[in-house]
Amino acid sequence: MGQRVQFTRKGRVYQGVVEEVGRSKVTVAYQVKTGPQRDRTLSLHAALVDPLG
Repeated sequence: MGQRVQFTRKGRVYQGVVEEVGRSKVTVAYQVKTGPQRDRTLSLHAALVDPLG
């Protein structure tokens, strides 16, 4: 948890921080550049997330 990662969703690349780790899924907190709700979380399969740095 706390690791910076990047993932692709609908053709766009996002960067975020891992908040929760499950068996095969991770929950990632990230921000979008526009809109009223900029802070978001997403549950993804762990294979779709790449570590940064």
